[in-house]
Amino acid sequence: MKRRVFVSWFVLQTIILTCFAQKWEMKQARIMTPWSEDVNPENVLSEYPRPQLVRDNWLNLNGVWNFTKVESWKYSPTQVFHQEILVPFPMESALSGIMNTNHEENKGEVFMYQRKFTLPKSMTNQNVILHFGAVDWKSKVYVNGQLVGEHIGGFDPFSFDITHALTKKKEQEITVFVQDYQEFGGGLHGKQKISEQVIWYTPVTGIWQTVWLEGVNKTHLKKLQITPDIDKKRVNISFTSTSKQAKADLFVYDGDQLVASAYNQNVNESIDIPLKDVKLWSPENPFLYDLEVVLKTDTKEVDKVRSYFGMRKISVGQLNGQPWIMLNNKPSFHYGALDQGYWPDGLYTAPTDEALKYDMEILQKLGMNLSRKHIKIEPSRWYYHCDKMGILVWQDIPNPGFGKEGKIIGEENLDLRENFHDEMTRIVESLSNHPSIVMWVVYNESWGQPGESVSKQGVDIVRELDDTRLVSIASGWNDYEYGDIKDTHWYPQPNVLPNPHNERISVCGEYGGITLMVDGHRWLGGSDMTYTRVSSSEEFKDTFVQFSDDILNLQASGLNAAVYTQISDLEDEENGLMTYDRKVLKVSDEQVKEIKQTIEKNYTHTSKKIIPTARLKSTNTWKYLSTSEPLKDKKWTQFNFSDNEWSYGNAGFGNGGLQGANINTSWNTSHIYLRKYISFESLKTEDLDNLRIQVFHDEDCEIYINGVLAAKLDGFSNRYVFTEISEKAKQTIKLRGDNLLAVSCINTVGNQFIDLGFILTNIPLESLVYTPNDADVAFDAFHNQFFDEEKQIYHSKSDKTGIAAIWTQAIYWDMAINAYSRTKSDKYKKRVDSIYAGNKNHYAQFDWDNGKVWFIYDDIMWWIISLARAYEKYEDKAEYLELAMSGFDRVWNGSPIVKDPGSYDPKKGGMYWQWIQSNPPNRPESDGKMACINYPTVIAAMHLYNATQDKSYLDKAKEIYTWSRKNLFNVNNGMVADSKHGEGEPHWKSQLYNQGTCIGAAVMLYKETQDITYLNDALLSTDYVKNTTSTRDGILPFRTGIEQGIYVAIFAQYVAELIKELNEVDASIYLDWLDYNINTGWSNRVRDITDRNFKRTRSLRDIEVYDASGIPALMQVVSSIKNNYKK
Repeated sequence: MKRRVFVSWFVLQTIILTCFAQKWEMKQARIMTPWSEDVNPENVLSEYPRPQLVRDNWLNLNGVWNFTKVESWKYSPTQVFHQEILVPFPMESALSGIMNTNHEENKGEVFMYQRKFTLPKSMTNQNVILHFGAVDWKSKVYVNGQLVGEHIGGFDPFSFDITHALTKKKEQEITVFVQDYQEFGGGLHGKQKISEQVIWYTPVTGIWQTVWLEGVNKTHLKKLQITPDIDKKRVNISFTSTSKQAKADLFVYDGDQLVASAYNQNVNESIDIPLKDVKLWSPENPFLYDLEVVLKTDTKEVDKVRSYFGMRKISVGQLNGQPWIMLNNKPSFHYGALDQGYWPDGLYTAPTDEALKYDMEILQKLGMNLSRKHIKIEPSRWYYHCDKMGILVWQDIPNPGFGKEGKIIGEENLDLRENFHDEMTRIVESLSNHPSIVMWVVYNESWGQPGESVSKQGVDIVRELDDTRLVSIASGWNDYEYGDIKDTHWYPQPNVLPNPHNERISVCGEYGGITLMVDGHRWLGGSDMTYTRVSSSEEFKDTFVQFSDDILNLQASGLNAAVYTQISDLEDEENGLMTYDRKVLKVSDEQVKEIKQTIEKNYTHTSKKIIPTARLKSTNTWKYLSTSEPLKDKKWTQFNFSDNEWSYGNAGFGNGGLQGANINTSWNTSHIYLRKYISFESLKTEDLDNLRIQVFHDEDCEIYINGVLAAKLDGFSNRYVFTEISEKAKQTIKLRGDNLLAVSCINTVGNQFIDLGFILTNIPLESLVYTPNDADVAFDAFHNQFFDEEKQIYHSKSDKTGIAAIWTQAIYWDMAINAYSRTKSDKYKKRVDSIYAGNKNHYAQFDWDNGKVWFIYDDIMWWIISLARAYEKYEDKAEYLELAMSGFDRVWNGSPIVKDPGSYDPKKGGMYWQWIQSNPPNRPESDGKMACINYPTVIAAMHLYNATQDKSYLDKAKEIYTWSRKNLFNVNNGMVADSKHGEGEPHWKSQLYNQGTCIGAAVMLYKETQDITYLNDALLSTDYVKNTTSTRDGILPFRTGIEQGIYVAIFAQYVAELIKELNEVDASIYLDWLDYNINTGWSNRVRDITDRNFKRTRSLRDIEVYDASGIPALMQVVSSIKNNYKK
């Protein structure tokens, strides 16, 4: 009886205490969004909060909760609650109904939330999981007075299994304690600040994302990890379960159509699911596959979740010889806005799901494809909207606060850096399945950033967690030349700072900040934050368009992403594209069209450097005169002026102190005059309208081309700017021959600097992608530039001087044979005949015993291969076969005429490279057996076997391949050694042509024998080139020095043979890689001639025939097989 009385009294007391709490009522912030009117306390943010792991059995706990400030973390069933708060809006917000802005007073204080709920019948006899989207910063959670867990961190989701704390009563109670020291605690806090002004904003405390319950069986899925692989046309799915004995069935859907499945998969493992006719995710087509995972025990379904994924790849590539963002293996320009995710009425929490999506809709309306989510993490639904809409996301990790002596305040022995890395890890893991996220940004500028080693450690941690995305060590400022990104912050105009190593992607992570104030929609917080100010929407539009045009020009300097500050006004920052309340877009619909057009041009067009500035490390030499007095006339701008008394100096010229100004020659006087001769040979007449001068001047400068004033710039610039060329000067430009460039610059005060170059802008991206017809164009240009029609032989120099090396002539003949095989054109048939006739005449009628012409084994062997290949294409040419057979015998067995014992070593196997002439033969055992003779011998023997069916050739091929595999091939990684001398270790130096001939030898033996070992060797050797010796972004290696450029042509010949043996999926991986190389080289062509370094544009007079052979050789073989994969 006493017990019943006590319980009744307790219930009555609780009711009385609750009744005294201040009822929830929406407060009014300085300004409110239109969605505040849609906030219904009975139905707050009711959408499913975790779209990538959906279950049907859930309960939303958003709504009105009890709230109060407390003295300690101690739970009390009789706690008095003084207020009601609308969860999940932070207590500082108007929508919360609290709007407590006593930030200094609240620092480190403990606040308490409480609500009752009734467990749905659907969760009876199930495990019940309590989820929090995010709580800032520290929290402890009680259920029915029992502690179920605690959490530290304000930006990552967390959950607790509360099954054990539930009672049999109908009504259950949840209590949440929270504490936040804001920026002083040392935890991640982003832009929150107690003294919120200028670029710092109102802090938030407590629950700010959805709270919800989920009912699951005891055996259920815990985690789902989805990793797309577009190259291999598959998706990798790994999942963990509460039971190791469970099995899973997986189903992939394209809409309602089942496109892939897998059954009875082990949990806690990963599986690759192949996909046919893969649909890629991109901003233009954000296609998402649906995924269903069914968990079973003993064939009984115990859990089912729905998810989705996008097939997309983000990587580092090349465009115009500079690092570039690649989306799905294609160049991708990212253009977007800084997005800080603040709302005047909800602060960190958007009023509704429609509001959460709205900012992205505005980005797309303006033509932008990117959101840089600035030092804040959003709810999962925000990323879901980005996934669905095709918005690219650069995700900042929120910066940490100050702490105390490197420790987190209020947490004993919790190190600030360890805490940062720990929460960063949880953030990355929680968001890793979203295809929209393409980059992690570890630090913003230097906010909360430690020294070099710990900053780099942060990058390494992220890369270890996620190697499928780009990683930036810091957006702006201290990047320590580490990570994938070189990020410049520059206001108000966009800019890109020098990228000295040209290995990392250059972006402008912040620019703009155009302030246009709109009365009636201003926060008016008491501070003024302005980068540049305009007074009308037309002026806003004009300024924005000018900046966007600058961005297109800056692509020539490697800029391939730009982030405008910012998407909306934010408290005292009034530089948004729209007002803080989202009620006014600051430009009209017509102005939007113009902005969209200039933004989207950055996606479809690009710019490239024509004459480099001092930004690059390359030598940029001028004649110059530094003087205190101006020259009396303009004779110094003319061709006939003698500058013999002038000095030589490398650009730029200056006295230091200017960011982004690379000074290589000191200039300290008031005047400087510069002269140099330049070539525009890479241009066509129609290009001149898009030719621009890129100049950094401090102060006034004049620029003359061929004696005519091209541009006059007054004042100074603090960066490289772009200016058009006067029509008169443009008319003097010569596309063949030299042009005189003359420049003057003066300085009257302060820093001084002058440097300039030229760019070509408005280049359609499609013009940089080769077409099948370009295979003809490239080979014809190569042939016309280097072939001597009279002597019918290739020259080594572009001015048709020098004779190309004897062995390389065979490779050029191969190119002609391939061109004919590809086109069946009479033009190329005649070219094949012409090249053969010229070389036969020049090289002693292919008399292999003529020791004055033929004295190196591999010279002969390259020709044997080409002759045998030519016979396979033209069986009526018996002469080709006869010469190939006699040549092979000459190399293998030697020649008594020249007293040479031959290349073959009958005692120890293998082929010697160096031929000897002695009687009797006396070969030192230390003579080298080079890869460049052994693998070509295998290829030649296989061609001869194919032509004659003489098994002795096949036996020889197998024997030499076996010796080479044992002595020159690393079976673990595919590296081919350059040589082996005697019994010593091989010379482990990888050369591209040796890798290529190894591939060719292995493929030919595989085709004949079907022994998979050969095919695996070929794949291993190819992958070694692709993954190890190529540049990080996948460009084939090249070597400097005589005859080196031709190695690509040899590699192309044989990797193509491998591709023909692969299925479509595997073949496409290598074809995409080769296509990328071709496009890179082709985009840097000069008069359709390319260099051995595909990343650079080089003067035609400096390109030799060896250098120029790579791209046309690749084009011949790739074009012929691209649409003919072996099925």
